[in-house]
Amino acid sequence: MTEQQTVQRAQEAQRLLDSPLLLEIWDGIEKEATEALLACSMKPGAREERDALIWHLKMVQKQKSALLGMIEQGKFAQYKIETAKNPSLKAMFKHFVSV
Repeated sequence: MTEQQTVQRAQEAQRLLDSPLLLEIWDGIEKEATEALLACSMKPGAREERDALIWHLKMVQKQKSALLGMIEQGKFAQYKIETAKNPSLKAMFKHFVSV
């Protein structure tokens, strides 16, 4: 994947994280799973139900984390694009980022 493709991917990830619809979906899943988990029986027979609810919560967190990771990769790719265009920027930021 090129640096420009990584930047574009990061921009799309940011759009998703900024999407009210997606945030509403994630919030709904988290709320419903958390409420169900708190109401879930602690009896051994309810373990599968608890595991499924925990899985749902983890999947939402993994999705958010994956998008945040893409955004960070995009920032770094953008830095690399900019410093390739203007080498003086690379020298200026050398203290902060080692490439």
